[in-house]
Amino acid sequence: MDGHRLSDEERRALEQIETMLRQDDGLDRRLRTMRLRRIPNAAVCLRYVRHWRPLLVALVLVASTALMVVAVSTLAPGVIAAVAATWLLAVVLTVDMVRAWRRVRRDRIREN
Repeated sequence: MDGHRLSDEERRALEQIETMLRQDDGLDRRLRTMRLRRIPNAAVCLRYVRHWRPLLVALVLVASTALMVVAVSTLAPGVIAAVAATWLLAVVLTVDMVRAWRRVRRDRIREN
């Protein structure tokens, strides 16, 4: 605080507002259980594309190959950055897909 105090009238108004807000059970419950939303990391995002991994990897590889052809012909820095980003995405998706396949295979072997 920088030293400014509320007047008596402002304090009374604030207390009335707080009292009214406390009477709202739904709002009170939401405020008590409120959590900050986390920014999803790569693992959370990849979990949603689980069934579409092979198709997604193929599409990203096709897109990155097309971007590479454009980058070679134009040598534009933006296109080169896009090629790098799509290749990185393709590598991450491929590694994740291989890890998932290995995990499924390992679980099947353990069951038998």
